[in-house]
Amino acid sequence: MPRYNLLLFSVLLLVAACSGPGTPKGVLDQKTMTGVLTDLQIVDGSLYSVMQAPDSLFKYGHGRYTALFKKYHTDTGQFMKSLRYYCARPDLLQNIYVSVGDRLNKKNDSLVKVNQKQVEMENKKRGAENKNIQPAARPITPVPQLQPLRPDYKRLQHLKTHHRDTSK
Repeated sequence: MPRYNLLLFSVLLLVAACSGPGTPKGVLDQKTMTGVLTDLQIVDGSLYSVMQAPDSLFKYGHGRYTALFKKYHTDTGQFMKSLRYYCARPDLLQNIYVSVGDRLNKKNDSLVKVNQKQVEMENKKRGAENKNIQPAARPITPVPQLQPLRPDYKRLQHLKTHHRDTSK
């Protein structure tokens, strides 16, 4: 009978350990982890524009990373625990990073569109300003083409012979 109790207890423990598709307690879910990693990539990218001094990462990065973790109501300990959990499950981690890549591409595309609109507006503004420019009082004459420099061989020959005479 004690053997059956031990076997029953082992099976229940195994079932309880493997039950549920959810993440364990203290691990960020996939949606939150995707958001954290996306914003983490953006923060890391923004730090490349900061002057690289020995303590610049601490000086400029600490506040950004703290704000990032605060945004997602987490901390570095929970993030590292979650990262270890997902690293042990490569299929889940791959899905997360595919989502991160998609989000970053969408953000990049929207920034490109905004930038293009700003450039178009500036060009229209410049075009309107150029219409108000009065023509010059006298025509602008083109700059003549400069001839390439050619060495004066007679002068060089004279300098060579003069140099030989003084070196004696």
